[in-house]
Amino acid sequence: MKVLLFLFFFITSCTTLEYASPSFIDIGKIIGDFISSNPKPIPKPQPQPKPEKPKDPIKDQDPTIEIATINAINHARMAKGLTIFKVDDRLSCGAQIHAEDIGPSKICGHTGSDGSNPTERLARCDFRGAWGEIVACGQKSPEEAVDAWDHSPGHAAIMYSDKYTHIGAYMINNYWVAVFR
Repeated sequence: MKVLLFLFFFITSCTTLEYASPSFIDIGKIIGDFISSNPKPIPKPQPQPKPEKPKDPIKDQDPTIEIATINAINHARMAKGLTIFKVDDRLSCGAQIHAEDIGPSKICGHTGSDGSNPTERLARCDFRGAWGEIVACGQKSPEEAVDAWDHSPGHAAIMYSDKYTHIGAYMINNYWVAVFR
């Protein structure tokens, strides 16, 4: 619309015969002369940066290793006549946080590299309440981790406690974490 108004204004205000004459007006010449005297480059669309994909959490070597760990713990409990644990995703979340911290850094303990303790890690996973945590470092299979816990009085006391009913587990680089409630 603006171009048409401009052309109308330009044509009606032309006083030279080059552009306007009583018998013929060369619109193409007017437009060509206008464009060549006022070149405006057409901006090329810039490619928009793609949004960054969120980084995936560190994954262990086998996505079923957590279930295998829980099954090995439950098998050891059944051998002692105890009830089996049910999986609680919030506990698995807390175990994952700690395993992803200690596995790559090869720190074997219950305190995270950031100074966090199990209560703080579980709070990040929307869990508040009583808990027990066991850690094993360097074992090559869930059964080896359970065997190590079985031979450690403190860990065995947690793993075989009848006050806990739920479990979550995770492993990175053969650093095993199981959390109970």
